[in-house]
Amino acid sequence: MARHKAPSFLAGREVGRKKRTEDFAISSAEKEKLEKIQQEAASITDVSAVPLIPFELIDPNPFQKRRKMDEDKLEELRNDMRAHGITTLLIGRRNPTNPERIQIAYGHRRIEAAKHVGTFTGYPILLKDLSDWDMRWLLIGENRYREDLTPLEEGYLLKGLLESGMTQEEAAAAYQISRGTLRDLVALTEDDPDIQSLVEARHDTVRAARELRKVEDKEIRAQVIASLLAGDISGSQVRAYIETLKQEKQLKTVVSTESATQTATSEVYTLHNLSSEPEFEDIEEEDLTEHASIESRAYASHSSSGSEISIVAESRNKSEDQLDQSRLRTISRQLKTIEQRILKRVEQGSTISEEIHFLLQEIADRAEGLLQKLP
Repeated sequence: MARHKAPSFLAGREVGRKKRTEDFAISSAEKEKLEKIQQEAASITDVSAVPLIPFELIDPNPFQKRRKMDEDKLEELRNDMRAHGITTLLIGRRNPTNPERIQIAYGHRRIEAAKHVGTFTGYPILLKDLSDWDMRWLLIGENRYREDLTPLEEGYLLKGLLESGMTQEEAAAAYQISRGTLRDLVALTEDDPDIQSLVEARHDTVRAARELRKVEDKEIRAQVIASLLAGDISGSQVRAYIETLKQEKQLKTVVSTESATQTATSEVYTLHNLSSEPEFEDIEEEDLTEHASIESRAYASHSSSGSEISIVAESRNKSEDQLDQSRLRTISRQLKTIEQRILKRVEQGSTISEEIHFLLQEIADRAEGLLQKLP
């Protein structure tokens, strides 16, 4: 196995990182010190020459936010260590509060994996005189180049730095990302498990998570997550898709309400037709409205002869207007989504079937015909 080579401390990471030139809040002397430490660590090919620190004396970096580790990744490390032994040393310092113990700057997963291999009693750690600031920078520098670092892991790392006293501006500049990206990553650490699982499964859904955490309806959120995982929608379509699902749910509610209103109104008419008892004349308006929905209110008025009750569903037209508006909004959003998909396919050189052309033309003709009929 090729041994890990520590990169130059402030070298840019090419994949998924916004390039920055500033060496934020670190002096030239501090920068040179840390570069020399990493160069020294990279130059050591025989890790057996480095002191082996017993596992029970090793503490984590105090600025590393602890979280559950991926068991599959740990097992990969264990298998590698069983096959090749420990080939990568770590950098650490003596614990400022207990010099008999050692704090590592990074490599927490390697320590955890080595503990359970069975043949190792400790881990080789290059001990250096490191300040708290050095420990932060080394943690950032090492993790910034890990291609297998998930967005959620990055979020916990950045959260730990913020909790240690770094400002958002300092942490973002040190990690070479924008403050907006930093906030998105840190927000993942507070998300519900379903959103965290989505981002762990698909690393390109960090921005989608921003929209999902605004959705309190768990049913809608589950639908969106399922569609993202299935590849039916992209992250850029999440906001529109959420609104579509909300409209569809509202539509179902309105339709259900409309049905209930029709049933209730029918029952009132039936009572009128079957009853000629004098006491029926005493029905109050509020008694009748209990049979109507919120969207459609029925009023009963006593006729001049005292023998008939007329039902005036004066808000029925308003209910129908709202129902039509909801349906049309849903259709509009769905057409926009279809438009994006079709245009993307056309841009990629794909052809569109004659059936799709026909259906789109039919939609356009029906809309045009309806508009011509309207006053």
